Amino acid sequence: MRFTEKSVASLTPRATAYTIREKNSKGFTLRVHPSGTKTFYYERVHLGKKRRTRLGSFPTTSVKEARTHFQILSNTPEFKLEEQAGQELLVPLVRKFLKAKKAIGCSAKTLTNYQNYLDLFIEDHGGRKKASVSDLTTLNVQRIHVFLTEEEGKPTTANRVKETLSSFCTWLVRTGRMSQNPCLGLKGNREQVRKDYLNKTHLTQLVKAVGKSAAHPDTLHAVKIILQTGCRISEVCEMQRHELNLQERAWVIPASRNKSNREHLVWLPEWLCTLLEEHLATHSSLYVLNARSGATGYLSHFTVRQALERLCKTAGIPRTRPHDLRRTVGTILAQLGFPREMRKRYLNHAEEGVTDIHYNAYDYFPENKEMAEAVAGYLRDCGLN
Repeated sequence: MRFTEKSVASLTPRATAYTIREKNSKGFTLRVHPSGTKTFYYERVHLGKKRRTRLGSFPTTSVKEARTHFQILSNTPEFKLEEQAGQELLVPLVRKFLKAKKAIGCSAKTLTNYQNYLDLFIEDHGGRKKASVSDLTTLNVQRIHVFLTEEEGKPTTANRVKETLSSFCTWLVRTGRMSQNPCLGLKGNREQVRKDYLNKTHLTQLVKAVGKSAAHPDTLHAVKIILQTGCRISEVCEMQRHELNLQERAWVIPASRNKSNREHLVWLPEWLCTLLEEHLATHSSLYVLNARSGATGYLSHFTVRQALERLCKTAGIPRTRPHDLRRTVGTILAQLGFPREMRKRYLNHAEEGVTDIHYNAYDYFPENKEMAEAVAGYLRDCGLN
């Protein structure tokens, strides 16, 4: 509505205070209180925080006087700068944020996840050409969290989006673009930590399904390699030819390609060396396991996940994810009596102790060899050879 003496005078109080904005004014508002008091304000968002400047109370301050005061303030350089900061688009800021994260060692996978989660918020607030810093409010973050949780049925994704937005807003505060993080104090959804692994019966059934499957060899090889080595799906799918030394029966995963950010040395039992040697003879590509389509060159993680789901269905066992296979290897080693510290090294878990700063993969190669051969024997009992 357009504020006039008559229209403002006709507004009646309610049980709670309410605010009316003058159309096309960009911040000229009137707040009507339960007591009947009517106050003019200049409202705007600065550095992600809502700000309000009192212009006077009606009828002591007329509509004309309040509007004149509003126009003067909104054209003051100080307030212009506030408005410009709030209007800064999110897309270029996200690029700078990701660049800063990359500089401190975030993996490509983490950066991709950050981008995807921030894109969800950006698309929900006008898209790439409209979403700005002023959209980053507590209410908007809460809204997308509730939407993803209740409407989309994705509570875990909702948590990841909220956490990513919080990290992004912390960076905006640190770089002087926001005064406070609007995500602080917002509660996430309770998550259930997966602890699934395959017992020996289920593992035997899965191995049998792998042996009978008509799936692409690269995909089946990925499942077998994870079962033997306990390596992460990204490490297996992106395995490169030059990382393998089949004569020494070793696979060296460089620090740049694993979550622990340190070189990891994997012992390859005879059956796996034979499998890899025969497979490498069929192509000359950089990546050991090749993509069937796409431009990455390596086998898609998603392809392996889908294939594993189908294999589990064929085997008549519960749905299993690639990380569950990694957890299964850890469980096998525990059942075979290997101590926790040795199991952690075999699975290349990140360590926090002072001595682990000087961790040398070659120092533990004999231990890893012993565990690898033990796992190979267990898998052989399950029918994998």
